[in-house]
Amino acid sequence: DNAYSAMDTVMSYGPLTGVDTPTFTCTITPTPTSTGTQCVLLPVSTITYPGTAFTNSASYISGTAFAACGTITQVDVSIYSAPLGQYWNGLTWQAVQFWVPATVATGWIYNFTPPSDGQYTIRSRAHDSSGNIEIPGAGIMLNYDHTVPLSVITSPSNNVYYNTIPPNFAGTAADTGS
Repeated sequence: DNAYSAMDTVMSYGPLTGVDTPTFTCTITPTPTSTGTQCVLLPVSTITYPGTAFTNSASYISGTAFAACGTITQVDVSIYSAPLGQYWNGLTWQAVQFWVPATVATGWIYNFTPPSDGQYTIRSRAHDSSGNIEIPGAGIMLNYDHTVPLSVITSPSNNVYYNTIPPNFAGTAADTGS
């Protein structure tokens, strides 16, 4: 537990000539405690891949993490499936939020391929060696679509010869994915 005392900000102005700059002074001094000092700055993590809102291939989630207090010891990932209305727990989907541990090296990575087309919300949170845990932000919204669109040419008919220039083409297209 750190206790801090702060001296109020003091502003002093000289004669106002239009070029004077106010002087600000602020001092923060740690107050000694019986347990010593502990860093209270929270670690920060970011998701760097997938980096776009739409993708048709994803086999992992990765990012970076920074700790002002010590080192990063763990990064967790939360994956919410909008089509299912559930969270990934590392093996299956469940109704309550779950944080799965990522592999931490120079950055962090979690192997994951969305099981079906749809929208996923991915969040990360980091832990540091001082025991601090990041308060996660909103994360990223990923629209996953690995279903191939379907297109069919309906005119001209196959193996029929036409003598009109330019020929008239017609068809249909559909995308049942996201």
